[in-house]
Parts: sequence; structure tokens; C-alpha cells
Amino acid sequence: KSHPFPFQQHLEDPVTSQKWKLAGLPQDSYSLQNALICTYSRRWPLLLDPEGVGVRWIKAIEGPNKLVLLQPWDPDFYRSLQQCIRCYVPVLLEDLPDRQGLPAVLLPVMRWPLQGEATRGLSDSRPPP
Repeated sequence: KSHPFPFQQHLEDPVTSQKWKLAGLPQDSYSLQNALICTYSRRWPLLLDPEGVGVRWIKAIEGPNKLVLLQPWDPDFYRSLQQCIRCYVPVLLEDLPDRQGLPAVLLPVMRWPLQGEATRGLSDSRPPP
């Protein structure tokens, strides 16, 4: 019989956890585990958030870092995304369609590592055809 790995005990920093809770992260262990996964993951987190709790938390945590909110229908979506990536500015992409409907320019951005390959996918300021 295998035992679950208590990654929360190994990754959690009490000061950071308290900061997250003050920023609106719910107090349950499931929310804390998800926050740890989002923070330590090597890939971009995909957030399914019908109640908007996670989005509010991300906005509160990343707001001081000049978080940029983008929606696919924004007229400057591609240019803004390109600028944010080049300047290491956090971006929250809201209301994206399902993965099959994602704009092609986002696919290299979502791969790890971000440096190099992802910015080549955005090297042209014009949206892809």
C-alpha cells in the first residue's frame, strides 16, 4: 500500500501561506495545495475558476508586480502579450476558449522553458493568420 506524499509539508512556507490567506486564498488545505502547485509548477497553471476565487487571489498577489489582464478579443492582445513576456511582467489571460480554440501564438508560450522559444513565437507584432 502506498502512502500519499505530503508535499504541502515540504513546500509550504508559513509566512507565504499567511500572505496568501490575507490576499483572499481560502483557508482550506485544498486551496493551499493548489496555490503551491501554481507557484512551484514548471508549466503555466490552467485555472478553472467558475466562482472567481482564484482569479481574485492572483490579482491580489500579482497586482503589486504590475499584473496585466488580457482577453483574446483585446485589440492589442498580441502586442501586449509580447511586451509582457519580454519585460517579465505577469499576465493573466482571462476568458480563453478551450485548448483546441486557443490562438496558435499561445501554444509556444505555454511550453516550458519560456525563455527563447516562446518569444520567437511572438517575434512578429502582427497576429498570426
